[in-house]
Amino acid sequence: MGKDANHPAFLAVCGWPRSGKTSLIEQLAAELIAQGHKVLAIKRAAHHLEIDSEGKDTARFYGAGADVFAYDEEQSLLRTHGTAALVDVVQHIGPGYDVVLVEGHKNTSLPKVWLLRDGEDAPPESVTGLRTVLPPDADRLGELRRILGEMLAGR
Repeated sequence: MGKDANHPAFLAVCGWPRSGKTSLIEQLAAELIAQGHKVLAIKRAAHHLEIDSEGKDTARFYGAGADVFAYDEEQSLLRTHGTAALVDVVQHIGPGYDVVLVEGHKNTSLPKVWLLRDGEDAPPESVTGLRTVLPPDADRLGELRRILGEMLAGR
């Protein structure tokens, strides 16, 4: 597990719709949890927040074992496996977590990876803080393992 649970490793997984963000976060969260890490997944709903609907991103992240913080313009929800209280999330999201995986948020200062779709060759020029850009045929899971390994080792 990470050395400092009060300062989790944050990583945003960005890309246009249908680039594979949800599937990659789902796989990575399940792996990290199986290794004993505590994982929080953050999802911003572009429209109305829909929770616990089969097949939705938040349900998939929760099913992988991650606690989930989801929000839209009107509401937010923290759904945990008993590993966090809302006050913990509100006070510097993440105390007690080793890794916080964020879906999207391409315009934040978080470290991020960009997932290209077929036919794309680069992310938007405005996206900063990129650790890597991954085409569809890359070993995306392997690359995220490597990046998070470096981040966790450096804490």
